[in-house]
Amino acid sequence: MLLIVAAYYKVAAVLTSAKKLLFSVVFGLSVASFGASADSYDVDTLSAQQALESGRLLRAQFKNIEARNYLKHAADMGNADAAYLYAMELSNYNTTIRTPPRARDYLLQSANGGNRHAMRHLYIHGDWLTDHEQAYWQQQYHDALVTLGQKDAPQALYELAQYYQPIDPTLSEQYLNMAVDFKQPQALMEKAKRYQAGAGYFVLPGERDTQVRKMYLAAAQTGYIPAMRAYIGLLEDKGRYEEALHWREEALQAGDLTSLAALGFVYAGQSENYQFVPTDLAKARAYMDIYIETAGTNRLKNLYLSVEESNKNIIQRMNVTQGERAENIEQKLRSNVDYYNHDRFWDI
Repeated sequence: MLLIVAAYYKVAAVLTSAKKLLFSVVFGLSVASFGASADSYDVDTLSAQQALESGRLLRAQFKNIEARNYLKHAADMGNADAAYLYAMELSNYNTTIRTPPRARDYLLQSANGGNRHAMRHLYIHGDWLTDHEQAYWQQQYHDALVTLGQKDAPQALYELAQYYQPIDPTLSEQYLNMAVDFKQPQALMEKAKRYQAGAGYFVLPGERDTQVRKMYLAAAQTGYIPAMRAYIGLLEDKGRYEEALHWREEALQAGDLTSLAALGFVYAGQSENYQFVPTDLAKARAYMDIYIETAGTNRLKNLYLSVEESNKNIIQRMNVTQGERAENIEQKLRSNVDYYNHDRFWDI
């Protein structure tokens, strides 16, 4: 703990307003130029890093079957991050049931290659390992977090909070509070969840709900897509749809794939809770076109089919001017970011 705390105070001493920008989402931008055209490449000609970036983006666009070829190629070339993602693909995300034999091999490869997420999986879900082996990977994971603290103290603090929660809640809370001080988005979300579960003491009626909202808002303001989506859900639960619309647009600009579909329905006048939004067929078509062209059907197939059907109806209702405007909107959106679904396996 001393190493991480030392790193915390060292970083805190030099960060002022700039530290609020530490966790802005840039993942989509980092892989945009290559991942979007990965289909035109022979997988075997790619480097391990190129194959990882392509596979990572493809699986985040619901093209899981296609992504596996890239991830396996990168994993077989020794990339630990790809080995972890490929293992999760082989497990079909059912990570709490018995891990398939091939997935076990890639998880061990990944962990031995230094991927801490694989280490964590092995000690928590590796029931096929001996007790001694699970204890070994637990220690390796903890040591990896200590090392991480030297270059990314906020992330290490958050993960240490998660690590200690079942075994030392007091220490977990200390780490979490330090990560919150850095506006680490996952930590802010975790703090909100703990408040929702009854943690903390609040005197005034409604104060707990207010703090929960503030935590999710602060996390969303970092540009972290899962936080934006969580905050949107919170706003919608409260009936605050005008604010939710703003954050749906923010999430879309950050590269959230599912926001393309959601906003397409909104601007097509097909969302019951957003009837106050004027129908804009050009926007609806632009968002739906990009969703159809970007998303696969290996996951959320029914959503894809719904978007496809709605888009056909929208096209029939549009005039030439609206069609031209839709094309301009599409061009601008495509030039800014690749769209992807930021799930729990995106951050590897």
